[in-house]
Amino acid sequence: MRMNKLFCLLVLTSFLLGCQGKNQEGVSLEIPESLASELSIADENEESLPLSEPVSVEDYIAHYYSDYSILKIIPSNLLAEIGEESLVFLSNSISYTYDGLPSKYAPAVPVPIIDKILCVFVADGRTQDHVIPGESINYFGRTLDDILTYEPLYGPWLDYCYLPDIDGDGIQEAVIFTVTGHSFGMSIWKFQDGEFQRIESENLTQNPRWQGDTQNAPD
Repeated sequence: MRMNKLFCLLVLTSFLLGCQGKNQEGVSLEIPESLASELSIADENEESLPLSEPVSVEDYIAHYYSDYSILKIIPSNLLAEIGEESLVFLSNSISYTYDGLPSKYAPAVPVPIIDKILCVFVADGRTQDHVIPGESINYFGRTLDDILTYEPLYGPWLDYCYLPDIDGDGIQEAVIFTVTGHSFGMSIWKFQDGEFQRIESENLTQNPRWQGDTQNAPD
């Protein structure tokens, strides 16, 4: 319906401008102010179409992050005063093939890269999202072995993160692991002052397992 209306407005505008160009008596034909305003509003709506209710997290991502594919959606309680949001892991990269890694650590299939991490809230006609900075290749082999040693401290591993309530305030923190070709680290993120802030980090690159020393690696 909006597209039909916009098309009609554009046709009318083109007609008026055409008449202005063909006018031989110097009479100025102007687009009525109300029409110009309506065209401007229509253009705005085309750039940022509002999502109608009901809407899912998948719908929200498809609309606002259409260049990304969803790796995982995890229900969470990371935002104070909401408690109904989701932690979403996204990828827009080709899968990493791990060329040159020892076969012991190479996955059986290519693993997608984590390009963006969002905390998304979609409910009751309201939407918002917040970015947790960082990106990572996915977790496998030696890195996953080390990551799983944190389960006694942070609870069950959720395939992409831990979501403990570390400080006991009823709001979860996000424990995120970042893996690149040359580094391996852990960061704890808490939402405060309107954004996710890193409250703790740990460099895991020197872990024996990461260095290839499985005999001295933690169990």
